[in-house]
Amino acid sequence: MKVAKSVEERIREAMADANAYIDKRAAEVAKTCPGVPLGSIRNSITRGIRCACAAALLIAEESDGRAA
Repeated sequence: MKVAKSVEERIREAMADANAYIDKRAAEVAKTCPGVPLGSIRNSITRGIRCACAAALLIAEESDGRAA
């Protein structure tokens, strides 16, 4: 029998996925910016948004040309 995940577990999984997405995008950008610290790139592409989920959505929208 499958036990349903708690809301907390689902949120933690979503945050981990969002952080992985952001890290992947930051690594891609870092290839074009030699010498710039990865943390600086990550902060720049997330615009300092602390919520990983919101930041990942922003990056995805910008990548797809959907951002305002």
